[in-house]
Amino acid sequence: MLPTVKLEKILKKYLSSKRIAHSQRVANLARDMAEQHHVEWHKAYTAGLLHDIARDMEVAELVSLAKEHNLYHNPTDVDMPILLHSHVGAWLAANELGIKDESILEAIKLHTLAAPQMGNLAKILYIADMLEPGRNLPGADELLETARVDLDKAMLYCLNGTLKYLIDNGMIIHPLSVEARNYFLNRQE
Repeated sequence: MLPTVKLEKILKKYLSSKRIAHSQRVANLARDMAEQHHVEWHKAYTAGLLHDIARDMEVAELVSLAKEHNLYHNPTDVDMPILLHSHVGAWLAANELGIKDESILEAIKLHTLAAPQMGNLAKILYIADMLEPGRNLPGADELLETARVDLDKAMLYCLNGTLKYLIDNGMIIHPLSVEARNYFLNRQE
């Protein structure tokens, strides 16, 4: 595991100061949630810091890396190439930064679209990214309380909110998010 000081130095190479501040808020919230759910806090903190490592890349570079390393997984990825930042970010964490922990890599990879059968660390990062204090999401406090008790229920609420936002704004919905939402819905029954 890389020390926090080294991780923060790495972030400065890849991200704007605004994105670094976001990543730090996500990391802090993920760490707190991890402790509540008996997940190793340092993994959650590391995943939180690194989750957006590819977010400030130019679209052309994201697409190039995704093609070069076979990171495209669905034709919809071509329609929304910025979503590739999660897969490219996981690839960078593994191949450029030497992160080998599969749960951290999964969390980075799934923090944007989610997926069925996510590990708890991936759920924590997905939720923390949505609820970090800088976003001022309406209902965030109540959702955070839900997440403290039931990660799956919080995932369903997050996914429902995301899908509603995408529909209301006439945006493309990635099939993986729909699949994840249906998976978490079925787990509530």
